[in-house]
Amino acid sequence: MRLEIGLLGSVVVWLAACGAGPTSVADASVAPDAGVEVLPPFDAGLCAQLRAMVSAEVLANHTPGIAFSVRASDGALCEGAAGLTDRDAGTAMSTSTRFRIGSVTKTFIAAVVLQLVDERVISLTDPLSRWLPTFPRGSVTIEQLLNHSSGLVDYLFDPQLQATQRSAHTRDEILAIAARAQSAAVAPGTWSYSNTNYFLLGEIITAATGTSWAQQVRARLLERSDLRLTSTFIAGYEPVPGGVGRGYLDDMGWVDVSDATHPTVLGAAGCMVSTMSDLTQWWRALNGGKVFSAASLAAMRANTVPVAPGQTWGLGVEAQDGAPLGMLLGHGGGLGGYSTQMQFFTGPGLTLAVAMNASLQRGDPLERVDPVTSVHQGIRPRLWQALLGL
Repeated sequence: MRLEIGLLGSVVVWLAACGAGPTSVADASVAPDAGVEVLPPFDAGLCAQLRAMVSAEVLANHTPGIAFSVRASDGALCEGAAGLTDRDAGTAMSTSTRFRIGSVTKTFIAAVVLQLVDERVISLTDPLSRWLPTFPRGSVTIEQLLNHSSGLVDYLFDPQLQATQRSAHTRDEILAIAARAQSAAVAPGTWSYSNTNYFLLGEIITAATGTSWAQQVRARLLERSDLRLTSTFIAGYEPVPGGVGRGYLDDMGWVDVSDATHPTVLGAAGCMVSTMSDLTQWWRALNGGKVFSAASLAAMRANTVPVAPGQTWGLGVEAQDGAPLGMLLGHGGGLGGYSTQMQFFTGPGLTLAVAMNASLQRGDPLERVDPVTSVHQGIRPRLWQALLGL
Protein backbone atom coordinates (compact mmCIF):
# COMPACT_ATOMS: atom_id res chain seq x y z
CA MET A 1 0.00 0.00 0.00
CA ARG A 2 2.96 2.31 -0.34
CA LEU A 3 3.38 4.98 -3.00
CA GLU A 4 6.37 4.11 -5.12
CA ILE A 5 6.35 6.48 -8.06
CA GLY A 6 10.15 6.47 -8.45
CA LEU A 7 9.95 8.62 -11.56
CA LEU A 8 10.57 12.25 -10.69
CA GLY A 9 14.27 12.84 -10.16
CA SER A 10 15.06 16.53 -10.49
CA VAL A 11 13.33 17.17 -13.79
CA VAL A 12 11.13 20.26 -13.91
CA VAL A 13 8.06 19.27 -15.90
CA TRP A 14 5.57 21.58 -17.54
CA LEU A 15 2.19 20.01 -17.06
CA ALA A 16 -1.17 20.12 -18.72
CA ALA A 17 -4.71 19.45 -17.60
CA CYS A 18 -5.95 16.14 -18.91
CA GLY A 19 -9.08 15.89 -21.04
CA ALA A 20 -10.91 13.09 -22.79
CA GLY A 21 -12.32 14.86 -25.79
CA PRO A 22 -15.39 16.80 -24.66
CA THR A 23 -15.59 15.19 -21.23
CA SER A 24 -15.19 17.71 -18.40
CA VAL A 25 -16.38 18.47 -14.91
CA ALA A 26 -18.01 21.82 -14.24
CA ASP A 27 -16.91 22.36 -10.64
CA ALA A 28 -14.44 24.61 -8.88
CA SER A 29 -10.77 24.10 -9.65
CA VAL A 30 -8.20 22.76 -7.27
CA ALA A 31 -5.51 25.39 -7.51
CA PRO A 32 -2.03 24.06 -8.24
CA ASP A 33 0.89 25.05 -6.07
CA ALA A 34 2.32 28.46 -6.85
CA GLY A 35 5.17 28.49 -9.32
CA VAL A 36 4.12 25.44 -11.30
CA GLU A 37 2.65 26.26 -14.68
CA VAL A 38 -0.40 24.29 -15.70
CA LEU A 39 -1.24 24.58 -19.38
CA PRO A 40 -4.77 24.57 -20.81
CA PRO A 41 -6.39 21.14 -21.29
CA PHE A 42 -4.07 19.16 -23.45
CA ASP A 43 -5.25 17.41 -26.55
CA ALA A 44 -7.10 14.15 -26.74
CA GLY A 45 -3.88 12.54 -27.94
CA LEU A 46 -2.59 12.16 -24.38
CA CYS A 47 -5.82 10.57 -23.24
CA ALA A 48 -5.60 8.17 -26.18
CA GLN A 49 -2.02 7.39 -25.18
CA LEU A 50 -3.10 6.55 -21.62
CA ARG A 51 -5.88 4.30 -22.89
CA ALA A 52 -3.47 2.54 -25.23
CA MET A 53 -1.05 1.95 -22.35
CA VAL A 54 -3.78 0.30 -20.31
CA SER A 55 -4.84 -1.90 -23.22
CA ALA A 56 -1.22 -2.91 -23.81
CA GLU A 57 -0.82 -3.80 -20.13
CA VAL A 58 -3.83 -6.11 -20.26
CA LEU A 59 -2.58 -7.82 -23.40
CA ALA A 60 1.05 -8.12 -22.30
CA ASN A 61 0.35 -9.57 -18.86
CA HIS A 62 -2.93 -11.37 -19.61
CA THR A 63 -4.48 -9.30 -16.82
CA PRO A 64 -8.26 -9.70 -16.48
CA GLY A 65 -9.01 -5.97 -16.57
CA ILE A 66 -7.86 -2.45 -15.70
CA ALA A 67 -9.71 0.86 -15.38
CA PHE A 68 -8.31 4.33 -14.74
CA SER A 69 -9.40 7.93 -14.29
CA VAL A 70 -7.40 11.17 -14.35
CA ARG A 71 -8.68 14.61 -13.36
CA ALA A 72 -6.74 17.79 -13.99
CA SER A 73 -6.64 20.86 -11.78
CA ASP A 74 -9.61 22.36 -13.63
CA GLY A 75 -11.62 19.14 -13.39
CA ALA A 76 -11.05 17.96 -16.95
CA LEU A 77 -11.42 14.19 -17.13
CA CYS A 78 -9.70 11.38 -18.98
CA GLU A 79 -10.70 7.79 -18.27
CA GLY A 80 -10.51 4.41 -19.88
CA ALA A 81 -10.74 0.66 -19.36
CA ALA A 82 -9.54 -2.55 -20.97
CA GLY A 83 -10.00 -6.27 -20.49
CA LEU A 84 -12.85 -8.11 -18.82
CA THR A 85 -14.82 -7.48 -15.66
CA ASP A 86 -16.21 -11.04 -15.74
CA ARG A 87 -14.06 -13.67 -17.44
CA ASP A 88 -16.73 -16.38 -17.40
CA ALA A 89 -19.42 -14.18 -18.91
CA GLY A 90 -17.02 -12.37 -21.23
CA THR A 91 -18.23 -8.98 -19.95
CA ALA A 92 -15.97 -6.12 -20.97
CA MET A 93 -14.37 -3.88 -18.37
CA SER A 94 -15.75 -0.34 -18.59
CA THR A 95 -15.23 3.01 -16.89
CA SER A 96 -18.46 2.37 -14.95
CA THR A 97 -17.19 -0.92 -13.48
CA ARG A 98 -17.12 -0.89 -9.69
CA PHE A 99 -14.18 -2.37 -7.81
CA ARG A 100 -13.80 -3.45 -4.21
CA ILE A 101 -11.47 -0.63 -3.19
CA GLY A 102 -10.16 -2.18 0.04
CA SER A 103 -8.21 0.25 2.19
CA VAL A 104 -9.13 3.27 0.08
CA THR A 105 -12.21 3.03 2.32
CA LYS A 106 -10.00 4.42 5.08
CA THR A 107 -9.92 7.84 3.42
CA PHE A 108 -13.69 8.12 3.84
CA ILE A 109 -13.45 7.08 7.49
CA ALA A 110 -10.67 9.61 8.14
CA ALA A 111 -12.78 12.32 6.48
CA VAL A 112 -15.74 11.71 8.78
CA VAL A 113 -13.44 11.66 11.82
CA LEU A 114 -11.92 15.00 10.80
CA GLN A 115 -15.38 16.47 10.23
CA LEU A 116 -16.28 15.44 13.79
CA VAL A 117 -13.06 17.09 14.97
CA ASP A 118 -14.13 20.27 13.17
CA GLU A 119 -17.48 20.04 14.94
CA ARG A 120 -15.73 19.52 18.30
CA VAL A 121 -17.56 16.27 18.84
CA ILE A 122 -14.27 14.44 19.21
CA SER A 123 -10.63 15.44 19.51
CA LEU A 124 -7.51 13.97 17.94
CA THR A 125 -6.11 13.63 21.46
CA ASP A 126 -9.08 11.65 22.74
CA PRO A 127 -8.01 8.28 24.12
CA LEU A 128 -9.66 5.19 22.72
CA SER A 129 -11.09 4.52 26.17
CA ARG A 130 -13.32 7.60 25.95
CA TRP A 131 -15.36 6.02 23.17
CA LEU A 132 -14.68 2.29 23.53
CA PRO A 133 -14.01 1.85 27.24
CA THR A 134 -13.78 -1.95 27.21
CA PHE A 135 -11.27 -2.28 24.37
CA PRO A 136 -7.64 -3.01 25.39
CA ARG A 137 -4.91 -0.39 25.07
CA GLY A 138 -7.32 2.40 25.87
CA SER A 139 -4.63 5.09 26.08
CA VAL A 140 -4.09 5.01 22.32
CA THR A 141 -5.33 8.28 20.79
CA ILE A 142 -7.54 8.93 17.79
CA GLU A 143 -4.60 10.56 16.03
CA GLN A 144 -2.50 7.43 16.53
CA LEU A 145 -5.28 5.32 15.06
CA LEU A 146 -5.47 7.61 12.05
CA ASN A 147 -1.75 7.58 11.27
CA HIS A 148 -1.10 3.93 12.17
CA SER A 149 1.18 4.68 15.11
CA SER A 150 -1.07 2.98 17.69
CA GLY A 151 0.94 -0.23 18.01
CA LEU A 152 -2.28 -2.25 17.76
CA VAL A 153 -2.10 -5.68 16.14
CA ASP A 154 -3.95 -6.23 12.85
CA TYR A 155 -7.00 -8.38 13.54
CA LEU A 156 -7.03 -9.78 9.99
CA PHE A 157 -4.18 -12.12 10.90
CA ASP A 158 -6.36 -13.97 13.39
CA PRO A 159 -6.57 -17.70 12.42
CA GLN A 160 -10.20 -17.95 13.52
CA LEU A 161 -11.14 -15.08 11.25
CA GLN A 162 -9.20 -16.52 8.33
CA ALA A 163 -11.21 -19.73 8.65
CA THR A 164 -14.56 -17.90 8.53
CA GLN A 165 -13.83 -14.85 6.38
CA ARG A 166 -16.32 -15.80 3.66
CA SER A 167 -19.21 -15.38 6.08
CA ALA A 168 -20.85 -12.24 7.42
CA HIS A 169 -19.61 -11.14 10.84
CA THR A 170 -21.18 -8.83 13.38
CA ARG A 171 -19.28 -5.84 14.71
CA ASP A 172 -19.22 -7.52 18.14
CA GLU A 173 -17.57 -10.61 16.67
CA ILE A 174 -14.88 -8.54 14.95
CA LEU A 175 -14.34 -6.41 18.05
CA ALA A 176 -13.83 -9.56 20.14
CA ILE A 177 -11.31 -10.92 17.64
CA ALA A 178 -9.51 -7.58 17.47
CA ALA A 179 -9.42 -7.27 21.27
CA ARG A 180 -7.99 -10.76 21.66
CA ALA A 181 -5.19 -9.91 19.23
CA GLN A 182 -3.97 -7.00 21.37
CA SER A 183 -2.12 -9.21 23.79
CA ALA A 184 0.73 -8.82 21.31
CA ALA A 185 0.35 -5.04 20.84
CA VAL A 186 3.43 -2.84 21.16
CA ALA A 187 3.91 0.65 22.57
CA PRO A 188 2.46 3.40 20.37
CA GLY A 189 4.60 5.88 18.47
CA THR A 190 6.09 3.91 15.57
CA TRP A 191 4.32 3.44 12.23
CA SER A 192 2.89 -0.01 11.64
CA TYR A 193 -0.04 -0.50 9.30
CA SER A 194 -2.98 -2.13 11.04
CA ASN A 195 -6.56 -2.56 9.86
CA THR A 196 -7.59 -2.65 13.51
CA ASN A 197 -7.04 1.11 13.66
CA TYR A 198 -9.75 1.89 11.15
CA PHE A 199 -12.21 -0.74 12.27
CA LEU A 200 -12.01 0.99 15.66
CA LEU A 201 -12.35 4.45 14.12
CA GLY A 202 -15.60 3.29 12.57
CA GLU A 203 -16.79 2.25 16.01
CA ILE A 204 -15.71 5.60 17.45
CA ILE A 205 -17.78 7.38 14.79
CA THR A 206 -20.75 5.24 15.78
CA ALA A 207 -20.28 5.93 19.50
CA ALA A 208 -19.78 9.67 18.99
CA THR A 209 -22.77 10.22 16.70
CA GLY A 210 -25.30 7.66 17.88
CA THR A 211 -25.68 6.28 14.35
CA SER A 212 -23.56 3.75 12.51
CA TRP A 213 -20.35 4.79 10.78
CA ALA A 214 -21.85 3.57 7.51
CA GLN A 215 -24.83 5.90 7.93
CA GLN A 216 -22.46 8.76 8.67
CA VAL A 217 -20.35 8.09 5.56
CA ARG A 218 -23.51 7.86 3.48
CA ALA A 219 -25.08 11.07 4.85
CA ARG A 220 -21.96 13.22 5.14
CA LEU A 221 -20.14 12.21 1.98
CA LEU A 222 -21.90 9.93 -0.48
CA GLU A 223 -25.17 11.88 -0.53
CA ARG A 224 -23.57 15.30 -0.88
CA SER A 225 -24.71 16.64 -4.22
CA ASP A 226 -21.55 18.67 -4.76
CA LEU A 227 -19.30 15.62 -4.40
CA ARG A 228 -21.31 13.56 -6.93
CA LEU A 229 -20.15 10.16 -5.65
CA THR A 230 -23.01 8.35 -7.33
CA SER A 231 -21.23 5.03 -7.89
CA THR A 232 -19.71 4.56 -4.45
CA PHE A 233 -21.35 2.21 -1.95
CA ILE A 234 -20.71 0.63 1.44
CA ALA A 235 -20.81 -3.06 0.60
CA GLY A 236 -22.15 -5.30 3.34
CA TYR A 237 -24.06 -2.43 4.91
CA GLU A 238 -26.29 -1.29 2.05
CA PRO A 239 -27.39 -2.61 -1.36
CA VAL A 240 -24.99 -2.13 -4.27
CA PRO A 241 -27.17 -1.54 -7.37
CA GLY A 242 -25.63 -3.18 -10.40
CA GLY A 243 -23.13 -5.12 -8.34
CA VAL A 244 -19.34 -5.18 -8.49
CA GLY A 245 -16.88 -6.49 -11.06
CA ARG A 246 -15.43 -9.93 -10.40
CA GLY A 247 -11.96 -10.21 -8.86
CA TYR A 248 -9.31 -12.82 -9.67
CA LEU A 249 -6.25 -14.32 -8.04
CA ASP A 250 -3.39 -15.70 -10.12
CA ASP A 251 -2.93 -19.18 -8.68
CA MET A 252 -1.70 -21.32 -11.58
CA GLY A 253 -4.44 -19.66 -13.63
CA TRP A 254 -7.04 -17.05 -12.79
CA VAL A 255 -9.28 -18.04 -9.90
CA ASP A 256 -12.40 -16.03 -9.05
CA VAL A 257 -11.99 -14.86 -5.43
CA SER A 258 -14.59 -12.09 -5.55
CA ASP A 259 -16.47 -13.47 -2.57
CA ALA A 260 -13.55 -14.86 -0.58
CA THR A 261 -13.79 -12.14 2.07
CA HIS A 262 -17.18 -10.87 3.24
CA PRO A 263 -17.35 -7.05 3.39
CA THR A 264 -18.36 -7.13 7.06
CA VAL A 265 -15.04 -8.78 7.91
CA LEU A 266 -13.35 -5.58 6.73
CA GLY A 267 -15.96 -3.05 7.83
CA ALA A 268 -14.64 0.49 8.15
CA ALA A 269 -11.16 -0.80 7.34
CA GLY A 270 -11.96 -1.75 3.75
CA CYS A 271 -15.48 -2.71 2.66
CA MET A 272 -16.42 0.01 0.16
CA VAL A 273 -16.82 -0.24 -3.62
CA SER A 274 -16.43 2.48 -6.21
CA THR A 275 -15.51 3.44 -9.76
CA MET A 276 -12.26 5.12 -10.68
CA SER A 277 -14.16 8.21 -11.82
CA ASP A 278 -15.75 8.55 -8.40
CA LEU A 279 -12.38 8.10 -6.71
CA THR A 280 -10.69 10.90 -8.64
CA GLN A 281 -13.70 13.10 -7.96
CA TRP A 282 -13.48 12.24 -4.26
CA TRP A 283 -9.74 12.65 -3.83
CA ARG A 284 -9.61 15.86 -5.83
CA ALA A 285 -12.45 17.35 -3.76
CA LEU A 286 -10.86 16.34 -0.46
CA ASN A 287 -7.46 17.74 -1.37
CA GLY A 288 -9.17 20.86 -2.68
CA GLY A 289 -10.60 21.64 0.73
CA LYS A 290 -14.22 20.73 0.02
CA VAL A 291 -14.66 17.98 2.61
CA PHE A 292 -13.48 19.47 5.92
CA SER A 293 -11.78 22.58 7.23
CA ALA A 294 -8.45 23.96 6.04
CA ALA A 295 -7.07 23.30 9.51
CA SER A 296 -8.04 19.64 9.34
CA LEU A 297 -6.64 19.31 5.82
CA ALA A 298 -3.35 20.73 7.08
CA ALA A 299 -3.40 18.33 10.03
CA MET A 300 -4.15 15.42 7.71
CA ARG A 301 -0.91 16.12 5.88
CA ALA A 302 1.22 17.36 8.80
CA ASN A 303 0.43 15.01 11.71
CA THR A 304 2.61 12.28 10.29
CA VAL A 305 4.87 9.42 11.28
CA PRO A 306 7.85 8.38 9.15
CA VAL A 307 7.56 5.26 7.01
CA ALA A 308 10.69 5.44 4.85
CA PRO A 309 13.04 8.18 3.63
CA GLY A 310 10.90 10.83 1.93
CA GLN A 311 7.73 8.97 2.87
CA THR A 312 5.34 9.59 5.75
CA TRP A 313 1.86 8.57 6.88
CA GLY A 314 -0.61 11.23 7.92
CA LEU A 315 -4.23 11.13 9.05
CA GLY A 316 -5.65 8.72 6.48
CA VAL A 317 -3.13 9.59 3.78
CA GLU A 318 0.29 8.45 2.66
CA ALA A 319 2.63 11.22 1.53
CA GLN A 320 5.71 11.04 -0.63
CA ASP A 321 8.06 13.87 -1.47
CA GLY A 322 7.72 14.62 -5.18
CA ALA A 323 10.03 17.63 -5.30
CA PRO A 324 10.13 19.85 -7.26
CA LEU A 325 6.47 19.20 -8.03
CA GLY A 326 5.13 19.13 -4.50
CA MET A 327 3.77 16.14 -2.61
CA LEU A 328 2.23 12.93 -3.89
CA LEU A 329 -0.69 12.16 -1.57
CA GLY A 330 -2.66 8.96 -1.79
CA HIS A 331 -3.93 5.68 -0.50
CA GLY A 332 -3.97 2.17 -1.90
CA GLY A 333 -6.28 -0.76 -1.48
CA GLY A 334 -5.08 -4.34 -1.89
CA LEU A 335 -7.78 -6.95 -1.51
CA GLY A 336 -7.61 -10.47 -2.92
CA GLY A 337 -8.80 -10.12 -6.51
CA TYR A 338 -8.58 -6.32 -6.57
CA SER A 339 -5.85 -3.69 -6.48
CA THR A 340 -6.50 0.07 -6.37
CA GLN A 341 -4.35 3.18 -6.12
CA MET A 342 -5.64 6.75 -5.71
CA GLN A 343 -3.19 9.69 -5.76
CA PHE A 344 -3.09 13.48 -5.89
CA PHE A 345 -0.04 15.48 -6.97
CA THR A 346 -0.09 18.86 -5.23
CA GLY A 347 2.04 20.77 -7.75
CA PRO A 348 0.20 20.05 -11.01
CA GLY A 349 -3.11 19.41 -9.25
CA LEU A 350 -3.52 16.07 -11.02
CA THR A 351 -5.53 13.22 -9.52
CA LEU A 352 -5.14 9.63 -10.68
CA ALA A 353 -7.03 6.49 -9.74
CA VAL A 354 -6.28 3.12 -11.31
CA ALA A 355 -7.48 -0.36 -10.44
CA MET A 356 -7.31 -3.90 -11.70
CA ASN A 357 -9.56 -6.82 -10.85
CA ALA A 358 -6.65 -9.09 -10.10
CA SER A 359 -3.99 -10.00 -7.59
CA LEU A 360 -0.89 -11.19 -9.38
CA GLN A 361 0.50 -13.47 -6.71
CA ARG A 362 -0.50 -16.39 -4.59
CA GLY A 363 -1.68 -15.67 -1.11
CA ASP A 364 -4.77 -15.52 1.03
CA PRO A 365 -7.54 -13.21 -0.20
CA LEU A 366 -7.44 -10.80 2.70
CA GLU A 367 -6.76 -7.09 2.78
CA ARG A 368 -3.04 -7.53 3.39
CA VAL A 369 -2.39 -9.14 -0.03
CA ASP A 370 0.10 -6.79 -1.68
CA PRO A 371 -0.15 -7.06 -5.48
CA VAL A 372 3.38 -5.76 -5.97
CA THR A 373 3.58 -6.60 -9.66
CA SER A 374 0.29 -4.93 -10.58
CA VAL A 375 -0.98 -1.41 -10.02
CA HIS A 376 1.70 -0.40 -7.53
CA GLN A 377 4.75 -1.10 -9.66
CA GLY A 378 3.20 -1.71 -13.07
CA ILE A 379 0.74 0.44 -14.93
CA ARG A 380 0.32 3.21 -12.34
CA PRO A 381 3.88 4.58 -12.47
CA ARG A 382 3.82 4.44 -16.26
CA LEU A 383 0.59 6.44 -16.35
CA TRP A 384 2.23 9.08 -14.15
CA GLN A 385 5.28 9.01 -16.40
CA ALA A 386 3.14 9.84 -19.42
CA LEU A 387 1.13 12.48 -17.56
CA LEU A 388 4.24 14.26 -16.32
CA GLY A 389 6.02 14.04 -19.65
CA LEU A 390 8.95 12.01 -18.33
